[in-house]
Amino acid sequence: SEYEVHVTPHPDFGLGLRLEAQADGMPAIAGSYKKHPLTSGRLPAERTGKIVLGDELVSVNDVSLEGMTFDDIISTVRLISSKGQQGGVLTMKFRTVEKNRFQREKLSNLSAEQVSIEEGLEVVHQRSREDA
Repeated sequence: SEYEVHVTPHPDFGLGLRLEAQADGMPAIAGSYKKHPLTSGRLPAERTGKIVLGDELVSVNDVSLEGMTFDDIISTVRLISSKGQQGGVLTMKFRTVEKNRFQREKLSNLSAEQVSIEEGLEVVHQRSREDA
């Protein structure tokens, strides 16, 4: 399934979303969030609370990114962001990647700040020790 996220890039630091791709022609995925370089705060992509890392970026403002090389995807996203269409708001469409289902359920139940990945790992380790 696909979902849309409306995000307004920061005037100086952009979306704050690192895109990754395994190979040219493969979909770009939401790889990680960048932090604000001065305050270490969250940038617009992370603040939406809707983008699940690992999901595929399909289009930006109805411009399809499918089948493009990674460089073309990046330059297209940057070009559309810099044009500042629709009052600067970008409509990013993502395709759900099934292996991210657990991450998605966490997002819908709590804000991303409440559970750090380290805490989640710690709980898993504690449980496995108790089972042994």
